[in-house]
Formats: sequence, C-alpha cells, structure tokens
Amino acid sequence: MLDRDIDLADHLKRVRVKRPSDIIIEQVSELITSGVLKPGQRLPAERVLTERFGVGRAHVREAIQKLELFGVVRTQPQSGTYVADISANMLEQLVRGILDVDDLTPQMLAEVRFVLEVLSAELAAQRATPRQVDALRDAHEALVTAVEGGGDTLETDIRFHIRLAEAADNVLLRSLIALIQPEVLRLSRQHATNKPSRVPVTIEEHRRILEAVAAHDRTQASTAMLHHLQMGRAQFDQG
Repeated sequence: MLDRDIDLADHLKRVRVKRPSDIIIEQVSELITSGVLKPGQRLPAERVLTERFGVGRAHVREAIQKLELFGVVRTQPQSGTYVADISANMLEQLVRGILDVDDLTPQMLAEVRFVLEVLSAELAAQRATPRQVDALRDAHEALVTAVEGGGDTLETDIRFHIRLAEAADNVLLRSLIALIQPEVLRLSRQHATNKPSRVPVTIEEHRRILEAVAAHDRTQASTAMLHHLQMGRAQFDQG
C-alpha cells in the first residue's frame, strides 16, 4: 500500500448502523435543542410514539428506558413520561452521553462489568431472599436446558446475570447492569465468544456463583464472578 493510501485511510471513519432506539433518541434530542420539546413537558403516549416513529413498541420502550436512566425523562405512574425539568443545554449533554455509549469496545465493557457485576454478586450473596435464589437457580437451569437443546445460549446466559442483579436489591445497580446487557450480547455475537468449548465452562462458573449466593458467602460469590468475567474477557482476546 502506498503512503498516500495510508494517509487517506487515517481520515476514514467506521460506518455505524444505527439502531431504531438511537434514532428515536436523536429525534428527541433535536426536539429539545430546537425548543419544540421543553423541560417539564409530557411526551406523547407510547402507542402514539410507536405509530409516529413507525417502529415496534420494543424500540420505543428501549429508547425511553435509556432516556430515563440517564435522567433525560422521568416516568410518573398513571400520569406519563415527562422531560426532566432542567436546562435544555444540560438535557442535550445527557442525550449525547447516551449516544456515546455506542462507541463501546470490549475493553471498555469488560472494565465496567468487572466493577458492576462483581459488586452485584457480592450484594446478592448478602441480600438474596429464598425466592430470588430460586429465580437465580431457574435461570441457571434454563441455560443448561438451552445448551442441551443446542440453541443460542447467549440470551439465556444474560438472564442469569439479570436475576443476580435483581437479587442484589439495588435498583440503580440493576438498571446499570441491564443497560449494558444489549452491548454484551452484541459484542459477544460479533466476536463469536460463545464457542462450544466455552459453554460447559460457563455453566460451571454460573453454578459456583449460584452456590455462593445460596450460601450467602459474599467473598466466594465475588471471587466466582470475577473469575467468570476474566474467563469471558479472554474469549474476546481470542476472537
């Protein structure tokens, strides 16, 4: 390759295929910055948004959940979803933060997961109720069944992590973990980390986490989760 070809390549940017939820968020941002959508104003009902955007309701819900998690909107039961009552400039900065999440790399994701999910396992071991332990066990058994059936196990795998976050009994921690799961799923599929040789190991790692939570052993739970994430991170390096 000629030097001038290399210089030109340095000016090229990766093409990003936008998801429907991100396009919705961008539209909301434009309405805020243009003054059409003002702080404290109520958004149209979910049904109306679905019809106007011309997408499935799941995409609208994903967009609203992201906007709510980042403080751009707030939902009031039996009332609706409202734009946060803060300045338009601050709202614009918050929306930009949501969209920047798309620049995640496996390394970034791993660093955040290590912080959030190790803590999640530790708190779950401390706080999990018998019902939550049963839900975690059901999620583990669902993964075993999915493996035996030869299907896609990634989503079932993630369900285990969500149940664990629920058992941690911290709504903010659970929301943050839930927020990154779609990226975990996307990057895992992109890098083909769910190799046949890895799946039985994953099941065993989940079992150790489950047993530690059921025994309310905080140290063992956090250690088991850390080991699980380290092993998973190695799959990205090998992919």
